[in-house]
Amino acid sequence: FVSSGDQLTAIETPGNWSAAYDISDNGQAVGYYQKPKGRFQAFSWTQDGGTVSFGTLGGRNSYAQAVNTHGQIVGSSAVRSGYLHAFLYDGIMQDLGTLGGASSAAYDVNDNREAVGLSVNSIGQDRAFIWKNGNMFDLNSLIDPASGWALESAYGINRQGQIVGAGTYNGQSTAFRLDPDEILALTNAGGATAFDVQTSAASVPEPSTLASLAISVLLLGLYRKLRRIR
Repeated sequence: FVSSGDQLTAIETPGNWSAAYDISDNGQAVGYYQKPKGRFQAFSWTQDGGTVSFGTLGGRNSYAQAVNTHGQIVGSSAVRSGYLHAFLYDGIMQDLGTLGGASSAAYDVNDNREAVGLSVNSIGQDRAFIWKNGNMFDLNSLIDPASGWALESAYGINRQGQIVGAGTYNGQSTAFRLDPDEILALTNAGGATAFDVQTSAASVPEPSTLASLAISVLLLGLYRKLRRIR
C-alpha cells in the first residue's frame, strides 16, 4: 500500500503476496510480489502508471529494495547460476557484479546513482560495498586498515555520500556510519573516495543497548536467507 495523508492506496500486483520497501519523493514505490508458482518478482508502482514488473537477471527471482528521485531502482536478482546479484534498474536491469564471490545485493541508491549493499568476496566473507561510475568497491578498502572495523553490509546512503550499515568493531558486532573524507580524498579509475568511520563511544555501544543493531542483524539475516534461494 501507499499512504498519503488520510488516504491509503492498495498496490495491485498479479501475485498472491506483495510488499513495498521504499518510496521516492515523487511517490514511486518499489518492492516485490510472489507469483502463483512461488517465484518472486521485483516491481515498481506509480499513481499514473500502476504496477510494472521488470524481470530478472536470468534466474527465477528478483527483489527491489530502493528507488531514488530519478526513478533508478536497486535490489537483487537471481542469475542463471541461481545466486543473487545486485542490480540497478534504469530502463534496463544492470548486473552490478560482486566482490569476487558468488552473491551480492544492493539495499539503497542515492540521487547521485551511487548504490550500496553487501557482497560476498573471493574468500567467502560478507563485505559492504559501494557501486559508482560502473565499479563496485569494498568499503573496507576505503577506510584506514588500522581502524579495527570490518564493514559487512551497507544499508543506506544519502545525497552527501554518508553511508550506514552493520559490521564489527574490534570483533564486536555494531552499526556504523561512514563519512566521505574530504581531506584524504582518494581517487582511482572508478572514482572511489576515502571514508572516515565514526568510532566514538556513542557510535559503538553495547549491542544490547543499540536498537538499530537489532534491525541490522535482522536485515543481514534476511539477506543471508535470500542469497541461498536458487
